[in-house]
Amino acid sequence: MCQEERNIYIFGTIDFNMSKYVIENLQKFNYNDENIYMYINSDGGDMDSGFAIIDQMELITPKIFTIVMGQALSMACVITMFGSYGYRFSTKSSFLMMHNTNLDIGLNDIYTHMIMSEFMKKDSDKKTDKILHKMCKNPKDIPIIKEKIKNNFWMNPEDAIKYNVIDRIWDKETYNKFKG
Repeated sequence: MCQEERNIYIFGTIDFNMSKYVIENLQKFNYNDENIYMYINSDGGDMDSGFAIIDQMELITPKIFTIVMGQALSMACVITMFGSYGYRFSTKSSFLMMHNTNLDIGLNDIYTHMIMSEFMKKDSDKKTDKILHKMCKNPKDIPIIKEKIKNNFWMNPEDAIKYNVIDRIWDKETYNKFKG
């Protein structure tokens, strides 16, 4: 299979259907070590669908290039960050945004809602810590980033490099080096 056929597109909202499409392709492409190119232009989406994608990304052996083309907001930004280290990119005009987790549990029973909210909060805190440890080269930066993501933390590609979300700008030279 040639490299052009090892592309995955996360364009639009990350939900159950998107995660199914991405995970199916990651599993299909895991049969050899050829690079996988994941192009991202997304406003984010469900935390559980996003972490299902990330879990699969961490299980397979090929390098996963994550390339933001437009925007990577919320969960899309987190998925970008979990590409293979050294192979996380953004085009020069793109932007990225991270924020703290939002829990939206649609349960009517108040008691059940309280129990689920407590569990989900603890779980999302663990996942946020995992993200922060991946982001921060220096553990001293973790409190700084925690403070920044309390609200929407917008980044241009240069900021995203500074905060270890991406590694480089995806430009014509980079494209030709890896895809040409």
